[in-house]
Amino acid sequence: MINSAQRLAITHVTVVDVINGRSLPDHTVLITGDRIDRVGPADRIPVPEGFRVVDGTGRHLIPGLADMHLHDSGDERIDPPLLIANGVTTVRQMWGTPYLHEWRRRSDSGELVGPRWVIASPIVDGRPSLWEDAPVEQEYLAVGTEDEARAAVRRVKGEGADFVKVYSRLSPDALRAIADEAARLDIPFAGHLPDAVSLEAAIDLGQRSFEHLHRFGPETSRSFEALQAAMARVEPDWSPKYGSWFQQVGRIEWDAANTHSAHRAARLFDRLAAAGAAVCPTVVLHRVLERPDSVDPRDRRLDYLPGEMKSFYEYIVDGFYSGHRTPEEGFQHRVLFQWRLEVVASLEAAGVRLLAGTDTMTGYVFPGFSLHDELGLFVAAGLTPARALQTATIEPARYLGRDHRQGSVDEGKVADLVLLNADPLADIANTQAIRAVISRGRLYDRDALDGLLDGVRTAAAETPVPQGA
Repeated sequence: MINSAQRLAITHVTVVDVINGRSLPDHTVLITGDRIDRVGPADRIPVPEGFRVVDGTGRHLIPGLADMHLHDSGDERIDPPLLIANGVTTVRQMWGTPYLHEWRRRSDSGELVGPRWVIASPIVDGRPSLWEDAPVEQEYLAVGTEDEARAAVRRVKGEGADFVKVYSRLSPDALRAIADEAARLDIPFAGHLPDAVSLEAAIDLGQRSFEHLHRFGPETSRSFEALQAAMARVEPDWSPKYGSWFQQVGRIEWDAANTHSAHRAARLFDRLAAAGAAVCPTVVLHRVLERPDSVDPRDRRLDYLPGEMKSFYEYIVDGFYSGHRTPEEGFQHRVLFQWRLEVVASLEAAGVRLLAGTDTMTGYVFPGFSLHDELGLFVAAGLTPARALQTATIEPARYLGRDHRQGSVDEGKVADLVLLNADPLADIANTQAIRAVISRGRLYDRDALDGLLDGVRTAAAETPVPQGA
């Protein structure tokens, strides 16, 4: 058992009210076990006898952060503690595997330092899948018929998945079958917008979230019908298939960006908002995808990943993403990245629920660390720091139906908190100025967090993993 939940008093701290986007100075927060007991002005809340006092003078308290699009290395010594060390106390894991359910059990019981886990099914893709020639060990499900699609939903529901992860090559008939079976079994579905399915159709079917921004160009083009038909005709023709897919989709996206219709975008985004569907843009991934020149092969955060990740990341960037681009296509992708930021701004203006997520392990996107980068990119897109912070706190809680018990610093909610040395509402980069993390009521002060980071670095140096893990 790791350090158990305690009775804690965080005194004279500025509580960041993420729901209303304001600061509440000189407050005291009392924690008993894994719950927040009291929150209020310090002069009105005495510290009971027997509570451990954490002086919050000059510091800011935010809810624990959520990464809503995560993948993992497969090593429990790497990902779970690295997330906690970066203040990430909830994650939505987007490619389910049996060991993740064991990680969740052990994290919940206190045997493993780790966040709260929301776990997808294995990827459910069409046939042939984009993953069939990729160097990955995780299982995916390729379905070609409606019966196979329904069987996949039944299987993953029985295996304990929290939702069905749908993918790019699903046919319209297969997605309809998944939606129908998922509704029957009361399990949500979320993931990619399939190539041959329109955004409006997926909204009508009840897809809960849409990952990444690849499809928002064709969907908002005044040439939508022609570009939708082009998306449906995409057929990967060199290996790896995913790399070929990226190249073909990129060409369609360039045409879309140059035929963008603000009116069509406004109508679509209003429909998204009205349906309550969420978008997880993963801008930090798009920066690597569209701006491979921005990656740093000497990034010190690589020290926290298993040994062969450096060569795997090189393969991802040069093989999947950019290796077959012409110079002209390279320029186009750099322009597309700036356009992505404009899409995020438009989604925000329409009131679409935005979720902060990173797509870790897909090439220079790092567990824990990169969530802070994503928040910075949201601000670069035009969100206020307060709004960016909401995308990693209260908005994930609302999306998951957990806002009554997590996502803000309020009485009765779980004690998942991050104590910062500086104000995140003044500068979103201050979410990285972590003094302490409280996860399930357990306090990890700066020394403990540094110990977690040291342990991850040691484990990463000791244990190389196969490419694609």
